[in-house]
Amino acid sequence: MTKLFFPACVTLIIYSCSKTSAPNNPPAPVSNLVTSIITYNPKDSVKIVEYLQYDSSKNLITLNYRDYDTLGGFLYLDSGSWYFNVDPATNLPVSYTVIYKKYFYTANDIQVHNMYYDNQKRLVQDSMLSNTYGNAPPSSIYYKYSTDLIVSYRFFPNIYDPASQTYRTDTLIDSMVLSNGNLVRQALYYPKNGSLQTTDIHTINGYTSVMNPLYNPELSNSLGAFLVDQFLFDGLSKNLTSDGGGNWVKDSKGRVVSGTGAEGYIFTFIYQ
Repeated sequence: MTKLFFPACVTLIIYSCSKTSAPNNPPAPVSNLVTSIITYNPKDSVKIVEYLQYDSSKNLITLNYRDYDTLGGFLYLDSGSWYFNVDPATNLPVSYTVIYKKYFYTANDIQVHNMYYDNQKRLVQDSMLSNTYGNAPPSSIYYKYSTDLIVSYRFFPNIYDPASQTYRTDTLIDSMVLSNGNLVRQALYYPKNGSLQTTDIHTINGYTSVMNPLYNPELSNSLGAFLVDQFLFDGLSKNLTSDGGGNWVKDSKGRVVSGTGAEGYIFTFIYQ
């Protein structure tokens, strides 16, 4: 299942559902930030609901995700919750806990991650320290930045291959191409037989002048690539796409509240 969210480019793999302790950063009401994103895909009748919570410095501290089959085939398809710990000295999230569940198994997977940044406050490494499902070994995602291109490298060490009865390291590469501050192409690759094979490519043909309500400079700079790479929402792009017609509806305060994005996805934005 694939959601092109430019606003937000998203191919959904997603994660978790419940939490037993509160985040370290106290939430604060912020009326100019989106607190809920509702996405409906009319092609397969799937509705995605994401809830966002911020601290008093407008840092994202909680993201809850639910993916529903509206025809009733599943109560949910995927669900997930991310809880970020923000360092008050740097105003950056330095770690997070994600608790996720998928429709094909019932056990929660609780993962703990550390996050590392370069001197421009951009995320350069996301390291999983532990998890509770599948006994996966510690692994990392590395982010590389250049002009109008961000590439993430995801390494999966010690994957057992039953055919050869050996262990190997798998790699997944995610390239994010920007133009004029907007995401125009995302492609996933994996190495096979000495070359890179493409698993998924999404492109956006155009953008409007309407500002993306999920964009803010600090979030885009620090976690923008992470949010796209994790298939959550597009925190990178400054504007909203014109691929769905460009008819984005605003409320009396001038905030975007709904519209159609790429591939016919229908978006609703709710503010506190």
